[in-house]
Amino acid sequence: MNKLEPVYFDNPVTPDQSERFRTCLAQRFPGERARIQGLVDDAIASIQGCDPKLLLAIASYALLVYKITKSADSESLKLRAVEFIQNVLVSHKVNTVECSEEDMQERCVQTIGKVERVEEEMLQFALYYDLILQKVVPDDKERDFLLNIQMMYNVRGKRDVYFHDRYFRLLLSSQDSNLQRCYGVSAEQVIDGILKLTHVLFESRAEKFLELNMRIRDKVKSLKPDDMMCFMESSQECAWNVIKDISDFDVESVTGWPKQLMLDLSLPIASEDQQVTRDYQFWPIDDLCIRDKPFIILGTRAYCFDYYTFVDNIYHALFTLCRDKEFRHERRWSRSQAKAIEEGVANIFSNLLPGAKVLENVRYTPTGKNGDARELDVVIICAGVTLVIEAKAIEYIHEPPILRPDKVLSFYRNSAKKAGEQTRKFLDYVADSRTRTIRFMDEAGNVVCKMDKGELGRVFRMGVIADSTNEVLACTKKLQEIDADADGFVCLSLDDLLVYEKYFEHEPMQFLAYLSARADASNLKQTMNSDELDHLGLYICNPHYVQEIKRLHDGNIHMFLEDNRRNLDDFFNSLRNPSTIKPTLYLPDELTSLLHAVWRHSIKNKVKIASLITGLTREEKDWLVKALAKELDEQRYYARSSTRNCSSEISDIGVGLGLLIRTQWASPVPREVWQMRTQAMMKKFNESKRNILVLDYDPTGAVIDAAIETITPADFDASLDVEAEAFTREIDRRVVEKAKRMGKIGRNDKCPCGSGLKYKNCCGRER
Repeated sequence: MNKLEPVYFDNPVTPDQSERFRTCLAQRFPGERARIQGLVDDAIASIQGCDPKLLLAIASYALLVYKITKSADSESLKLRAVEFIQNVLVSHKVNTVECSEEDMQERCVQTIGKVERVEEEMLQFALYYDLILQKVVPDDKERDFLLNIQMMYNVRGKRDVYFHDRYFRLLLSSQDSNLQRCYGVSAEQVIDGILKLTHVLFESRAEKFLELNMRIRDKVKSLKPDDMMCFMESSQECAWNVIKDISDFDVESVTGWPKQLMLDLSLPIASEDQQVTRDYQFWPIDDLCIRDKPFIILGTRAYCFDYYTFVDNIYHALFTLCRDKEFRHERRWSRSQAKAIEEGVANIFSNLLPGAKVLENVRYTPTGKNGDARELDVVIICAGVTLVIEAKAIEYIHEPPILRPDKVLSFYRNSAKKAGEQTRKFLDYVADSRTRTIRFMDEAGNVVCKMDKGELGRVFRMGVIADSTNEVLACTKKLQEIDADADGFVCLSLDDLLVYEKYFEHEPMQFLAYLSARADASNLKQTMNSDELDHLGLYICNPHYVQEIKRLHDGNIHMFLEDNRRNLDDFFNSLRNPSTIKPTLYLPDELTSLLHAVWRHSIKNKVKIASLITGLTREEKDWLVKALAKELDEQRYYARSSTRNCSSEISDIGVGLGLLIRTQWASPVPREVWQMRTQAMMKKFNESKRNILVLDYDPTGAVIDAAIETITPADFDASLDVEAEAFTREIDRRVVEKAKRMGKIGRNDKCPCGSGLKYKNCCGRER
């Protein structure tokens, strides 16, 4: 992974500069809007003159070229071209120009170029979003929030194809009765159809073109020069035949879904032009009708050309169809959905933290609240750790932020902000509770779990939202702009949670260590992350990334931390390849085994132990491994010998950390002894605190208990000062003597004792 390399600005823009820039944009805005409207109108007219089948076939091929070549420069354009074209075809009457097939092919290629030009102009037009919002959103914080959402509103393909199966099964399996009632099709048939269609659109088409290219390339190697021209012409014709063949896009033949379901998810070619009723209508920044109707009717068949629009919106589309078919007061889909989200979140956390107690849909009664119970969607309890999670179901919303700001703000406040408030109330209840016992009850009021307040350990507040919203919510600053309680609150989308389920598979302690860092990151006020993987990428590069960022930033500097997730993106994009290597935090096998052992036991400070071990530097981790092996070997050796007065030793792993191993083979070191030694080392290195990792082993050499003792100067015992100073001198003497035996020490070299002084001014000075 790349090192943590934040990009920041030493000279922030002054208010005066910002105002001049805004004035300049305001002056240019009318002309720019008119110019882009002209480009949009020209692209629409060009689309209307094309053969719809051929145009969509070529446009989808252009998208395939991106998938095969991964051409980053054209990514944002080609992801959107098919969507824009299909939206125009269903909203504008087609007047196909009479011309030869060859001329029509050229016309389609030119039209796609015009559409990509429009998409490119949208990137520049983003400069004017703030001016548009100023008319309706006076609050600066809310406007900044909406600007960020609008930028992410145009992103497509937010979920990696690897997670489609898990995602759709979590959401749709519970809707079997609703789908049967509305369309006579099972949830399994719907899920199977979605996966088959995504496979065709994402993989099998690309495989066909790759196979064709391989055949052509192999044939070229055996051709004589005289035959080359003829072969190339026939190959080009063959390629065009593959491009024009749209049978792979036929929804019925791929999915086997009932015709009515396909029709309800489809739009026909428009018989007349839709009237313009709002600003920016038919621009790519506006809402597109094909999000709810991803298929298009050509002739009598329904086709799906746009992989990204389909996978991003098919669940919303099914939700809308079934919602509209049921009586409003029934809300069957919504009830099933809410239950499915809670069960799905509980299931994922059960995998992330195996063996933990999982409570779903429980209540607690705040003291002095007249018996009124408050609800929690999911509570995860393991030794010394409690996760309080609000799971928010999908609320149907396809509103462009700059055009529908009130609805967008309402959506985020009803999801992220409300989740933050609900989890905060539980923390307040624990803090204010007059009794030591915390009781969780079911809907009927029966106690399903009770525990001492002290057993809760560190409580993590989390929100999981089924919509893919977290491009904005990953940034704490954005949460604060809608007045959400962001302090210590981790807000994830369901897609993010699926990423963590895979990444931290069989690594519960590493997940806890990351979760701790992620919760601490909620205090980063001046850091901009564009999505949740920024946090994970930064953590892999530096487990103490929160402290590092705080150390680096100064004043009101905004820091952008995006490049650290690139290796993660590559990993998740290639998960189906078994040879893919996961980018990981450096952790020797011995420490991984140690963390697994700690997880298996009821050890209360799991989070602190996990954070301490994963947060060590590479050198400190290696030192810890060596110290563990050395101390255990020595204690075993004394156990086999006749010596019985062996006592466990406290080892210094590095600045700020000590190790104490306790076994039955050695008598325990008295507390005043290791207290004295710790006190000596802290004074020697001028430490404000030192953590002592205490590990207990059974006779087989397996860890059975672990703890961390944190010592500060306030814990020093003045009666131990003389012994501590003598201990320090003896340690220094041994280190220096060892260094002398290994080689000459120069007078101007740093002293081996670790003081940082030159040898001549430290242990080498004449006494």
